[in-house]
Amino acid sequence: MELEQHSGKTNQKLIPDLRGVRIDMNKHILPYGVAGLVFAVLLALIVLVGVIFLHQSEPHHVLITPTTPSLSAASTDNEPIRRSDYLGKSRYHYRNRVLVLMYHHIDPHESAFTISPERFAAQMNALQQAGYHIIGLNKLLAFADSGAPVPDNAVVITFDDGYESFYKYAYPILRAHHYPATNFIIVKDTDAPNLNRKAIPHLTWLEMRKMQQDGMTFCNHTYNLHYLAVVDATGHQKPAAANAIFLPGKGRKETQQEYEARIRSDLALAEERLERELGPHPKALAFPYGAYNDTVLNVARSLGIRLFFTVKPGINPPDRTLLYRINAGTPALSAQGLLNVLRHYDQPTLTPTGSNM
Repeated sequence: MELEQHSGKTNQKLIPDLRGVRIDMNKHILPYGVAGLVFAVLLALIVLVGVIFLHQSEPHHVLITPTTPSLSAASTDNEPIRRSDYLGKSRYHYRNRVLVLMYHHIDPHESAFTISPERFAAQMNALQQAGYHIIGLNKLLAFADSGAPVPDNAVVITFDDGYESFYKYAYPILRAHHYPATNFIIVKDTDAPNLNRKAIPHLTWLEMRKMQQDGMTFCNHTYNLHYLAVVDATGHQKPAAANAIFLPGKGRKETQQEYEARIRSDLALAEERLERELGPHPKALAFPYGAYNDTVLNVARSLGIRLFFTVKPGINPPDRTLLYRINAGTPALSAQGLLNVLRHYDQPTLTPTGSNM
């Protein structure tokens, strides 16, 4: 804690300068007696106490320095986290809304969608120190369904793709903070792991069951629709979940009925496997690549899925089920940089539409 320093000259103006004063006992003390002397001493004491009070009541800044590992060279902002910069006197900067963070992979070697364990730990510490309140997916579901109350500065932490790095690196950090988080898994990559050594390992059902005991939840990222599919005879590719694909054997694209049946079969299988392996879980879907359309939304809703996660940035008001997310899993963001980004999302925003992205 740092206090603003006051110059000695300022204090001296408030305290009478008694140096060099010659007191004549006959002219000063005797005419007024002892009472006059006592009054003069009391007056000087009152002035001195007033100066001290004014000094201590001056505003000051509290610097809260995060006790986190140093960030990598990609960090652009390593200054101490200032609680007052974000919460001010009210200690919050939004109410009755929720920010959702999005991560993918954690690894010591950072890349576009991969951050180091140290960076993730620094971000989690920063959220705690800056006064954000991490809530789980069930609370977000109640908030979106019926406007149930959430804490001030509510934040939900999500991961996409179901990489094993969530268990190895993120889970211990989250558990230390008592933070819940949700991982949207590509279910086939858990059911049938890719044995290619160069492929990123995915979570196992056993690891997920263990993490459930500490508040982690696991939801639908499709069973096997997280890829770019050919959508026309020229070979153009688009996200398989959000587009009718080209059928080479028939020389045409899927009909609407065929497309809808493919989406329904995939999402239903993912939900069935999640339920069988993990038991009841929040019914939520993160769109692969953030791409979606009305067909995907309608099919998913018919299967009981109630929350939908895009990759569009923004803050989420109550009674909305098509949700914005902020990409926090980038090496471009230091801990302080993440707080700077979150601070911008403090106004109501429009809900994403059901159109394809």
